[in-house]
Amino acid sequence: MFVQYLVRRAIGGFLVVLIATFVVFTFIRLAGDPAALIVGGTGENITINPARVEQVRRELGLDRPLIIQFFDFLGGLVTGGLGNSYVTGRPIADELRVRLPVTIEIAFLSEFMAWVFALPLGLFSALRRGRFTEGITRVFFFIASAVPAYWLGLLVLIAVLLVFGWRPPLGLVPPTQNLWTHLQQIILPIVVLGFVLAAGLVRFIRNAVLEVLQEPFVQVARAKGLAESTVVLRHVLRNAFAPTIAFSGLRVGYLLGGVVIVETTFNLPGLGLFFVDAVSRRDFPVIQIAVLILGSAFVIINLLTDIVTSFLDPRLRERG
Repeated sequence: MFVQYLVRRAIGGFLVVLIATFVVFTFIRLAGDPAALIVGGTGENITINPARVEQVRRELGLDRPLIIQFFDFLGGLVTGGLGNSYVTGRPIADELRVRLPVTIEIAFLSEFMAWVFALPLGLFSALRRGRFTEGITRVFFFIASAVPAYWLGLLVLIAVLLVFGWRPPLGLVPPTQNLWTHLQQIILPIVVLGFVLAAGLVRFIRNAVLEVLQEPFVQVARAKGLAESTVVLRHVLRNAFAPTIAFSGLRVGYLLGGVVIVETTFNLPGLGLFFVDAVSRRDFPVIQIAVLILGSAFVIINLLTDIVTSFLDPRLRERG
């Protein structure tokens, strides 16, 4: 049964996230002493009081065996306690409450923008295979796939400033406070990341459509005298969507990496900028939560992808 398949995927995904979290939990402690970081900070030429370091180590439970620390960490997650940042001292939950909606919004809208770019171009490229216009489309997106998101973001910022004389508002205003200003602040990151993501998606859509066009049921539909638009929209696209959506779900890691880049480039207060700053300052609790969130997002999105593709392709429901 397909439900059993999803349950097995969910259990397997949970174990993967748990193992990945434990591996990161172990290795970041091998990178340095968190207690010494808290006492001395991250600057140079610092003086550390060993007695104070030992006191902090006891207060945080860092003197306990590693496996006990890990179970304490998991217990805090179950009870809703995500801990505090070692650098700022602020509760991590408060930071996530502010930053998580920003990252979700950028990621979702960027993927939507990628589909807006890629779907018509991928379909156009497949239906006009071998023609000059199809060749131009393929070359264009081959070039686009080689352009780094951070470089394209800087280029777009310079272009809108010098060519159009428009300076996007800095920071990020909540949409509930000023929707128009909010849209001005997120439009460039969404377009940049969506364009970069579309480069790979357009090629996948083209190949999926070409594969479906060779299926016997498409030839039968054409032999019945159905209009080409009906054949494409009703028969070809429906069957090409399932593998394309699966591909879109599998590249969630690349999507989240792109979000980190655009948040850093456009100085957006999302999880990406928060996690990059945590890595640079060796803020261990934040890094642990980052791995947990990213791993969980990957598992959840892939489960949702399986559910959607099962409705588009009923044969997947027969999986046991």
